[in-house]
Amino acid sequence: MNLKHQRKLLKNLKKRHKLKNTEIESVFFYGIIFIESGDYMKPGIGVGVMVLKDNKILLGLRNPDKVKASSELQGQGTWTMPGGKVEFMEKLVDAAKRELEEETSLKATNLKLLCISDDMTETAHYVTAGFIVNNYTGDVKTMEPETILEWRWFDLDDLPTNLYKPSQKCIEKYKQGIIYE
Repeated sequence: MNLKHQRKLLKNLKKRHKLKNTEIESVFFYGIIFIESGDYMKPGIGVGVMVLKDNKILLGLRNPDKVKASSELQGQGTWTMPGGKVEFMEKLVDAAKRELEEETSLKATNLKLLCISDDMTETAHYVTAGFIVNNYTGDVKTMEPETILEWRWFDLDDLPTNLYKPSQKCIEKYKQGIIYE
């Protein structure tokens, strides 16, 4: 991380935490920013699940309200695959199964790792593991209507233009046969 990028991150942190110059003491050490409060920036870990059926992919419309969309990666108002954050001591595949069921009521019977991506904004960095599922049980239901307004099937060759960036990366990697780049 170069000095220019570190200064930009520090500025965003100060803005996000409403800190004054006199309230913050930063130390840059191996690309990690430490703040007086003991907080430091580090990547989060997320999962996304590509649910396929007859060359169609299941996508959910995130709430346009940033708070209700619950998106540190600024995904409000976009179409997304089921997914979310990995909990402490949770395996990636278990997080993917949990998120799929919590959001859609579908139970995956066979998940396979599809791709890994780095998803970053000015104030957030997530490493996302994308999974693919062709075998599942249950019917699609909107389980978290405050966060995801609806679920809809889209043809893989006719996707909405406002895709959530991590989902878009996963779909592109699937189409190109790439795991990580």
